[in-house]
Amino acid sequence: MGCKPHFQSPLCQVCKPRFYNSTSDCTNICGYCKNAAACDNESGFCLDGCELHFKEPNCQECIDGYYGDKCHIACGNCLHEKSCDRLNGTCYHGCKDHFKDLECTVCEDGFYNSRCNSKCGKCVNNEPCDKVTGECRNGCQLHYEPPLCQDNSNSNQQAETMCTDNKISFIWFYIAIGIPVILLAASVGYIGFLKRHILSIQRNKENTKTKSKSGRQNYDENYDNLTVLEESHQYAHMKSETNESHYQELPENNLNSVL
Repeated sequence: MGCKPHFQSPLCQVCKPRFYNSTSDCTNICGYCKNAAACDNESGFCLDGCELHFKEPNCQECIDGYYGDKCHIACGNCLHEKSCDRLNGTCYHGCKDHFKDLECTVCEDGFYNSRCNSKCGKCVNNEPCDKVTGECRNGCQLHYEPPLCQDNSNSNQQAETMCTDNKISFIWFYIAIGIPVILLAASVGYIGFLKRHILSIQRNKENTKTKSKSGRQNYDENYDNLTVLEESHQYAHMKSETNESHYQELPENNLNSVL
């Protein structure tokens, strides 16, 4: 007669590979075990782990952040980092800013890039830009430059003119500051020069006075010495003359008597 479906013969007590739980007539199918291995025929656990993005131990549900029958699709930008529905990817708590649709994977009109945080430019007729690249496919509004239509040609010209004017203003500003500074520095230098010159003249005068006093003093000392010498010479001459005169005045008779 054979066994019930999903039971192994001949005893019909153990589930066939890829089925488990004999108490429920082996009707449970194994999950996505790693490398397509069979699960435990009673518990259904994948003993060697799961395929990518499946939750252990049964490997039948997606881990948080993924959905789909093979858990290969990432959830969208759900609000507050909430996980999406594991089967259809719906964000039940809403989307982050500038995302739309149930899966929160598409930017609102007027925004682009993977995070929908860049604003579209001035597309013609206010059309939305490409939600990935930000390009305006049908062109830009007047005075805006493709492909993003964010740069205003008139604004660029005005900016260049302002930049040139600012450069000229800065040049005149530095000239206006530089001239007084140069004049002030020259004045200070000239005053310093005059002070040094005056001090030099004063020192020369003092040195001249000192030399004059020294020369006068030497002259007086020489004069005094000369006077003393002259007086001493006269006195000696007078004394010599006096002695000679005394000898001459002695009478000849006295001299003879003495002899």
